[in-house]
Amino acid sequence: MHVIIIGAGTGGLALAHGLKRAGISCAVFERDRTRGDGLQGYRVGIDPDGSRALSRLLPPELFATFVATCARTGDRFTMFTKSSR
Repeated sequence: MHVIIIGAGTGGLALAHGLKRAGISCAVFERDRTRGDGLQGYRVGIDPDGSRALSRLLPPELFATFVATCARTGDRFTMFTKSSR
């Protein structure tokens, strides 16, 4: 069996790793030609359950990269209103 995955986002790449680990051949297709083409200035949030799932799914070196590049939770919250100066 060979699986074709459309979309190289978080879900598509996680699926590819899971299939590879299970010994199933797959190919991932993405519409953007380079990694930077799809960057629209936002970050993806992954909750603790998602992080645990990724730790079981990804090879250790890739999970370490994920952890190293995660945004750190802030300890403050700033709110601006129209009367803020």
